[in-house]
Amino acid sequence: MICHGNICRSPYAAHRLKALLETRGFPCDVTSAGFVGPDRPSPGNAIATAAARGIDLKAHRSQLLTQALIDQSGLIVVMEARQAAAIRMVFGNVQAPILILGDLDPLPTETRTVRDPALHSRAVFAESYARIDRCVRVLVDTLT
Repeated sequence: MICHGNICRSPYAAHRLKALLETRGFPCDVTSAGFVGPDRPSPGNAIATAAARGIDLKAHRSQLLTQALIDQSGLIVVMEARQAAAIRMVFGNVQAPILILGDLDPLPTETRTVRDPALHSRAVFAESYARIDRCVRVLVDTLT
């Protein structure tokens, strides 16, 4: 799971994906990373909103997307189309499929992008995390 800073969207999505896969009997490694700012914690609104949805982000620390992570990935999921383009530009020929998570939203939406809630209210976090949950459920249904 990839987002810009790896402190809000991608860590939440990775935790949700891992949990849903495990409940379906498909345990696997799911990780998250970003393009900037390594070793940062998730902000308070992310931690609180995730906790209300059953996800613990307290121990999360951001990590940078690296060639090694790209090479060991079977699927790369991004929050924005421009992130997919950036991965291809920076890392060249990527073997794993790259999926824009918002494309899986079962509800009508105005954009493919999963909104970045960083620096916004808990209401914006709740909206983004609800969309991530919907999309991840579709992903898990497809994978399993």
